[in-house]
Parts: sequence; structure tokens; C-alpha cells
Amino acid sequence: MAAQKGVFNKTQALRIHAKKQAHRRYGILLNSEDLRSMVIAIREGGGSFIVRKSHRVSCWKVCFKGYDLVVLYDNVRKAIVTFLPSDCWEVRQSSAALEVPSRVQDGVAL
Repeated sequence: MAAQKGVFNKTQALRIHAKKQAHRRYGILLNSEDLRSMVIAIREGGGSFIVRKSHRVSCWKVCFKGYDLVVLYDNVRKAIVTFLPSDCWEVRQSSAALEVPSRVQDGVAL
């Protein structure tokens, strides 16, 4: 049975969704090769891990063509799920956890 026109498998649908979100949130047009190079960067340690969202999805920051992009990466499918805004909750939470208070008095950060 031949595949119907306009019917995609999950990985193809994720790729289409990710490209749309990259354009919508960052104003950049990506192709499949761009997504593939970002996946390779994540797998080879070229990205910055932010937080694990579930057993298979994690949040990463990737530098690509001068943009700092926040992505959700599916470890099972080895694919980028979507692009998040650069000021999303996950980024704010991770940077707040990294901030060290300059002074502590009586166990309270000042």
C-alpha cells in the first residue's frame, strides 16, 4: 500500500513542526540538514544541557549560525522536537539555580 499524500510518520512531523517553530520564534529558516547538524552537535557535546523534561526529551541550548537556540531534543528518535523561546521557563530556572549569592548572612542570601 502506497503512503497517502500529506501523511507523515512521527519523525517527519517533528521535523516539520521544529522548522515552523524556529521560523516563528527566532525568524530563521532551517532545512533538514541544519536540523541534522544541530542533532549531531547535541550528541557530540556541542550543546549546553539545560534540563531533562521526561525520560526521552531534554532541553538544550545550541549555538547555530550566531543564534543561541533553545531546543527540546528527543533522545529516542534522535531528533529536535521543537524550538523554545530564549527566555522560556526552563532557561530561567536553570540560570537561577546557577546563580550564587554574593553574600550570605545568617543563612540568608543578600
